[in-house]
Amino acid sequence: MKKSLSLIAMMAAVLVVSSCASNKTTTEKVEQEVKAVPASMTKSIEHTVKEQIQASALSQDKKDKLLALEEKAAAERKEITEEIEKTKVVMVETVLAPKMNEKEFNTLRNKIKALDKKRLDNGFRTLREVRKIIDPKSAEHQEIYKAVIENRLRGF
Repeated sequence: MKKSLSLIAMMAAVLVVSSCASNKTTTEKVEQEVKAVPASMTKSIEHTVKEQIQASALSQDKKDKLLALEEKAAAERKEITEEIEKTKVVMVETVLAPKMNEKEFNTLRNKIKALDKKRLDNGFRTLREVRKIIDPKSAEHQEIYKAVIENRLRGF
């Protein structure tokens, strides 16, 4: 009886370890496939935001701060968007496979969700920073504030 319980416990441990190894292998496989996909970017709004900032009546210091913030946010957004697009390509290939790998699909789905959350968090963080640079209550800042915020919201 003791031997049977020991054997069952050992078999359960082997199954758990192999399951963890399998999940890690799936994650590594997905990461390699995503990295192999070439990035394709859609037209972005950075140019429009930069033009609006440059044409505004803001002080040069505020313009510089907004432009630096926009560059940083745009770089992060570009990187995240490229990763999402590459992951979606791998997901399409996974779904179109004659026998879909469920673990790979779930790994890809979770990766896309996490990246999308990261993209949104980047956008929300940028909006908060814009409010620190441009006073939304100031009549002279109202026009540029509205334009920058609208474009930021479209950009994420």
